[in-house]
Amino acid sequence: MIQLTLSALLVGVFPRAQQQRRLINGRKTAKAWRNMMVAAINSGIAMGYISLASTDEERARIQSKEQSQSAEWRFELDGIPMLAGASETGYGEIRVTVAAWPTEQAQQSIHSVVSRYKLLDWIGDAYAQGWLGRQDGKYLQPSYRPELSCRPERLTTIAALNVEPQGYRDKRPFRL
Repeated sequence: MIQLTLSALLVGVFPRAQQQRRLINGRKTAKAWRNMMVAAINSGIAMGYISLASTDEERARIQSKEQSQSAEWRFELDGIPMLAGASETGYGEIRVTVAAWPTEQAQQSIHSVVSRYKLLDWIGDAYAQGWLGRQDGKYLQPSYRPELSCRPERLTTIAALNVEPQGYRDKRPFRL
């Protein structure tokens, strides 16, 4: 005997509603990722950890700040505590990582997190990572699937923030 749950029945009856829910959550996820990345980059620029210049002097400046190819800093965005990190990846790009509502352990591992699964207990309530391109234009590199892990109850809060990029674009320029 096949046992069907109510949600399995509703998928067949209301497939459009389910697709709409996925689309809304996808937009929220993309917006939350963008907001976290833009906030981290803006604060890194303001505090002197990140420069929009892609030069040897920039790499030397990052190294002198932290004695390595990476830097990390704390900041607040609308009362939300954040921990961000940046590291030079070559080709004029910087890898940016950011945790919202970070844990105590986050300070030790903000640069080493590579998996987006099962890390919220370790790093914080939300975690995002991405790349800032600087060689052929200053822009936040888009991602088909944003690298964001976020507790569901925090997603709406982060997506609702209004953060604008300062001196760079939040999308890659269109090219043919």
